[in-house]
Amino acid sequence: MVLCVWQSTIGNFEYDWVISLLPSDSIIINETEKAEKYPNTPCIFVTSYWFDFKEMLNDVKHPFGIIYIAEEDLSDKIDYFISNPLCQFVWRNYVHPKYLKNSIVKFFCSGYKNKFCSYISEDIKKEYLWSFSGAMHHDERNIPIALYKDKLPDSYKVHETPSMSFNSSEGLSTKEYSELIQKSKYVLCPPGKIIFETFRLYEAIEGGAIPITIDIFIKDKPSYYQYLFPIEAGNNPFIITETWEESINIVNKIEETNKYHDILKECKEYWLKCKNYWKKELSNDILKLSKKQFTWKDILNAPSFVINLDRKPQLLSDSLKRIKEAGFTNTFRFPAIDGAHVDLPSIWKIHNNLRFHPADIELLNKKTTPSIQGAMLSHLSLLKKIIDEEINVATIFEDDIIFHKDWKQLAHNYYEITPKDFDMIYIGQHCGNGFNGHVAKDLPVWTLCAFIITLEGAKYLYNKVVNDRNSIWQNLDYIIYYYMLKKHKKEDDYLTWYIWNSEMYPDETFMKDPEHGHKDTGLVFQEYRPPAIN
Repeated sequence: MVLCVWQSTIGNFEYDWVISLLPSDSIIINETEKAEKYPNTPCIFVTSYWFDFKEMLNDVKHPFGIIYIAEEDLSDKIDYFISNPLCQFVWRNYVHPKYLKNSIVKFFCSGYKNKFCSYISEDIKKEYLWSFSGAMHHDERNIPIALYKDKLPDSYKVHETPSMSFNSSEGLSTKEYSELIQKSKYVLCPPGKIIFETFRLYEAIEGGAIPITIDIFIKDKPSYYQYLFPIEAGNNPFIITETWEESINIVNKIEETNKYHDILKECKEYWLKCKNYWKKELSNDILKLSKKQFTWKDILNAPSFVINLDRKPQLLSDSLKRIKEAGFTNTFRFPAIDGAHVDLPSIWKIHNNLRFHPADIELLNKKTTPSIQGAMLSHLSLLKKIIDEEINVATIFEDDIIFHKDWKQLAHNYYEITPKDFDMIYIGQHCGNGFNGHVAKDLPVWTLCAFIITLEGAKYLYNKVVNDRNSIWQNLDYIIYYYMLKKHKKEDDYLTWYIWNSEMYPDETFMKDPEHGHKDTGLVFQEYRPPAIN
């Protein structure tokens, strides 16, 4: 069940569109019903720029998401949500440059008006080459309408409403408007009254017409519509040009070559991919609301594991003592796989017989492969144990760790400011390039020396690795870094992780690796032990 609180003051113009993106088990209520029946249930709030929403959120003490509609002015009002640690995501209409790189904010199109789709019928035949219905706000609308009337004067329909109006009473009814679009081969979609985007673009393709619009930022890469539409949907087949004259040339070419039905099919398929992508991404974000929330006490009392080789008892002894002093109360040794003394192929068989990259000379080198493959298999085997035993959350340590001298004073505070939608928290990390702040989200890092992982995170990570048919290479943290980098570049999906940074609290009480120690900037470090001198 997904609880969706539709703010009562915002009306229902986009209701059908927004509901179409939500999971089918969504329950739609208003803020009064939420307060009375579901005061402590995580939910999505649907609200708008044009109405006050702060009172609705004043007493919220649980995780929530926001669907933010009708914000054409591109203000910074959503900072109110973003600054709230309980807010897991904000989905908003209209691309705002300020939030392009904000991982919490997602963009989706403005969609279609309520009840529009209820009048769509396969029995309606095409009567017009092109059409337009709406207010003539400014030259951005007057000019293309006049141009199309001049260049394509045959078989068109224009219904004008007063300038600067929206959803005017002089306009067509929703039924009449839907039928007009279905009767049209092409629909002109000039910019909206305030912002570049317009509902008409999506109503056109939803109604079975090819939308025509311009993107004045088309020379910029990416342009407005490239930011708005998901790259996963492929190339956009809508007629989007820099000038209206260009679009007329395209229409003429389509008509002359009898390609209309082919292009319309491409448009429909593309639009369906876009909608499915937004539905999938929104569902993924909604899952964050149902994630089990853990307190710092829960973390300390949950199982923690030390990965340790049988032949290194002193490292185990030192690590167990430090982990206990750090406050962890339920620590277990996990026997590391010693690659030099086991049948590696038989263990890989347990983990789906992963393929090795043929160019990875380290992983396949007879001298180095036992230790490298053993380390990777140790982590995979521990993840599998967490999954098989359904351990809700665990902390994993390698056996060469040492805690920050101020761990007890800092760790609880770091955890409190870490959003609770995490799958993993790198309490120890090798960032390599540093960052400002105590906690960062989804920043690619190295090392698996110390991290907190949820059951959902363990399932995701384990399954992604063992089902990776691109072949594996180097160490597990290299593979994970590659996954992180792909997500950071928005080229692929990955779990949600946070990293802790202690650069503002320097600790020089122990020896760091002389080559890589400067990267070791979490709250748990890898202890450097110089090689013994014979």
